[in-house]
Amino acid sequence: TEYAWQKFIIFYDSEYDIRGIQEFLDKVSQQGMDVALQKVENNINKMITTLFDTMRIEELNRYRDTLRRAILVMNPATAKSFITEVVETNLVAFDC
Repeated sequence: TEYAWQKFIIFYDSEYDIRGIQEFLDKVSQQGMDVALQKVENNINKMITTLFDTMRIEELNRYRDTLRRAILVMNPATAKSFITEVVETNLVAFDC
């Protein structure tokens, strides 16, 4: 609500049990927000390469826009790797 996001994505790694955020997801859904969950695999580079291989340009552009409003729920090392990869592959600008 603070950022006025209506659509955003939550990235999480295998160490996080997403059942813990179910109440949050229910609440934002009731407020009409569109929230997507995306598990981040250990091989982040492979995950991003798969995105480029499987998505059409229009889908990739929408995904890039959504990445500007993301919440990372993962250990710091995985988060740092994830941020580095999405910036290096030009999915999101460094200042996002």
